[in-house]
Amino acid sequence: MNKKSKNPTIISTHKNENLYFAVGYSERGKIIRISLPQKSEEDAIFEIAKYHPEFLVSDQYYETAEMICKMYHGRDVKFDLEILDIEESTINTSFEKDVILEVAKIPLW
Repeated sequence: MNKKSKNPTIISTHKNENLYFAVGYSERGKIIRISLPQKSEEDAIFEIAKYHPEFLVSDQYYETAEMICKMYHGRDVKFDLEILDIEESTINTSFEKDVILEVAKIPLW
Protein backbone atom coordinates (compact mmCIF):
# COMPACT_ATOMS: atom_id res chain seq x y z
CA MET A 1 0.00 0.00 0.00
CA ASN A 2 2.96 2.34 0.41
CA LYS A 3 3.72 4.73 -2.38
CA LYS A 4 7.04 6.49 -2.86
CA SER A 5 7.67 10.08 -3.86
CA LYS A 6 10.10 12.83 -3.08
CA ASN A 7 7.93 14.25 -0.28
CA PRO A 8 5.20 11.77 0.59
CA THR A 9 2.56 12.32 3.24
CA ILE A 10 3.50 10.34 6.36
CA ILE A 11 0.52 8.36 7.66
CA SER A 12 0.48 6.90 11.16
CA THR A 13 -2.31 4.81 12.65
CA HIS A 14 -3.61 3.86 16.08
CA LYS A 15 -5.94 0.98 16.95
CA ASN A 16 -8.42 1.25 19.82
CA GLU A 17 -10.59 -1.80 20.37
CA ASN A 18 -12.03 -2.52 16.90
CA LEU A 19 -11.46 0.95 15.44
CA TYR A 20 -8.52 2.46 13.61
CA PHE A 21 -7.56 6.13 13.58
CA ALA A 22 -5.02 7.68 11.20
CA VAL A 23 -3.22 10.98 10.88
CA GLY A 24 -1.39 12.35 7.84
CA TYR A 25 1.58 14.70 8.15
CA SER A 26 3.09 16.94 5.51
CA GLU A 27 6.79 17.28 4.83
CA ARG A 28 6.65 20.39 7.04
CA GLY A 29 5.87 18.16 10.03
CA LYS A 30 2.29 19.31 10.42
CA ILE A 31 -1.08 17.54 10.22
CA ILE A 32 -2.78 17.80 6.83
CA ARG A 33 -5.51 15.18 7.22
CA ILE A 34 -7.15 13.12 9.97
CA SER A 35 -9.12 9.93 9.53
CA LEU A 36 -11.65 9.29 12.25
CA PRO A 37 -12.65 5.72 13.17
CA GLN A 38 -12.61 3.08 10.50
CA LYS A 39 -13.17 -0.66 10.81
CA SER A 40 -9.81 -1.54 9.27
CA GLU A 41 -6.36 -0.01 9.18
CA GLU A 42 -6.48 -0.04 5.40
CA ASP A 43 -9.69 2.02 5.40
CA ALA A 44 -8.20 4.55 7.84
CA ILE A 45 -5.13 4.91 5.63
CA PHE A 46 -7.29 5.19 2.51
CA GLU A 47 -9.26 8.09 4.04
CA ILE A 48 -6.02 10.09 3.92
CA ALA A 49 -4.45 8.53 0.83
CA LYS A 50 -7.41 9.39 -1.40
CA TYR A 51 -6.56 13.07 -0.83
CA HIS A 52 -2.79 12.58 -0.62
CA PRO A 53 -1.93 9.66 -2.94
CA GLU A 54 1.83 9.99 -2.42
CA PHE A 55 2.22 8.52 1.06
CA LEU A 56 4.33 6.40 3.35
CA VAL A 57 2.93 4.47 6.33
CA SER A 58 5.10 4.91 9.42
CA ASP A 59 4.83 4.85 13.22
CA GLN A 60 6.53 8.27 13.29
CA TYR A 61 3.32 10.06 14.36
CA TYR A 62 1.69 7.21 16.28
CA GLU A 63 1.32 9.38 19.40
CA THR A 64 -0.68 11.96 17.45
CA ALA A 65 -3.02 9.26 16.08
CA GLU A 66 -3.44 8.02 19.64
CA MET A 67 -4.21 11.58 20.79
CA ILE A 68 -6.90 11.90 18.08
CA CYS A 69 -8.43 8.66 19.38
CA LYS A 70 -8.48 10.03 22.93
CA MET A 71 -10.12 13.24 21.74
CA TYR A 72 -12.72 11.23 19.83
CA HIS A 73 -13.56 9.33 23.00
CA GLY A 74 -14.03 12.59 24.95
CA ARG A 75 -10.80 12.59 26.89
CA ASP A 76 -9.18 15.91 27.68
CA VAL A 77 -5.96 16.32 25.71
CA LYS A 78 -3.81 19.31 24.90
CA PHE A 79 -4.01 20.07 21.21
CA ASP A 80 -1.97 22.92 19.79
CA LEU A 81 -3.48 24.33 16.59
CA GLU A 82 0.06 25.08 15.43
CA ILE A 83 0.47 21.41 14.46
CA LEU A 84 -2.23 21.81 11.80
CA ASP A 85 -1.02 22.64 8.30
CA ILE A 86 -4.17 24.37 7.13
CA GLU A 87 -2.47 25.72 4.00
CA GLU A 88 -1.49 22.23 2.75
CA SER A 89 -4.60 20.43 3.94
CA THR A 90 -7.59 19.53 1.83
CA ILE A 91 -9.64 22.41 3.24
CA ASN A 92 -11.15 23.98 0.14
CA THR A 93 -12.56 27.30 1.31
CA SER A 94 -11.78 30.07 3.75
CA PHE A 95 -15.18 29.32 5.31
CA GLU A 96 -14.06 25.77 6.16
CA LYS A 97 -10.85 27.14 7.67
CA ASP A 98 -12.80 29.68 9.73
CA VAL A 99 -15.15 26.96 10.99
CA ILE A 100 -12.25 24.77 12.11
CA LEU A 101 -10.61 27.64 13.95
CA GLU A 102 -13.88 28.62 15.66
CA VAL A 103 -14.73 25.04 16.67
CA ALA A 104 -11.27 24.73 18.21
CA LYS A 105 -12.22 27.51 20.65
CA ILE A 106 -15.13 25.52 22.11
CA PRO A 107 -14.22 24.10 25.53
CA LEU A 108 -14.60 20.35 25.91
CA TRP A 109 -16.71 20.55 29.05
